[in-house]
Amino acid sequence: MESISPIPSVGAPVQPTEPATPVRVSSDYETFLLMLTTQLENQDPTDPADADDLAVQLATFSGVEQQTLTNDLLSDMLQQSSVSNLAQLGSWVGMDVLAPGPIGFVGNPIELEIAVPPLADKAELVVYNSSGAAVERAPIDDTAKSFVWSGKSERGVDFPLGLYRFEVEASRAGQPLTSEQVTAYRNIAEVRMESGETQLIAQGGEKILSEEVRALRRD
Repeated sequence: MESISPIPSVGAPVQPTEPATPVRVSSDYETFLLMLTTQLENQDPTDPADADDLAVQLATFSGVEQQTLTNDLLSDMLQQSSVSNLAQLGSWVGMDVLAPGPIGFVGNPIELEIAVPPLADKAELVVYNSSGAAVERAPIDDTAKSFVWSGKSERGVDFPLGLYRFEVEASRAGQPLTSEQVTAYRNIAEVRMESGETQLIAQGGEKILSEEVRALRRD
């Protein structure tokens, strides 16, 4: 009678020493381990898994483990870098930064920095409220570098307090050329970390990404 190859015995796993810092194991790593264990438990005793195939699977298992540990290490490094960046930007609190994006209107005129394309023969400042609706259009000189928005309508009525977005729409011979957001200085009240991004919180409540800052000044 043909002899049956014995099933390779698996010794008791060696318990590793507990690391100083708990290691997070990804769901992919756990899924791979479960699939490998299930395969070994349910293999046909008369036709056990080929040793070469098993070696490949174990090598893959080791690779998944290593990738998991690498991802954890990179995540920790990024977290440390973010905290360091947060501490460095803390010195910006109380300073003015120049950046695009919505601007908080708190009742005072807002000085905007604008740029009109050289080819334009007409330019307008378009003001949008927080809902995205255009609430005002004002002509601007094509050589102007700045514009002071009073925060009042044509009838002299104050616009509601809140966030407003400003764009310069330029055209030539009636054909649109560009539509660009303008920039303005905002005083920074706080530096905050949100969703992995370092954000500057201005006095008007607007949020500014640190990488969007184009200039920095003190009062």
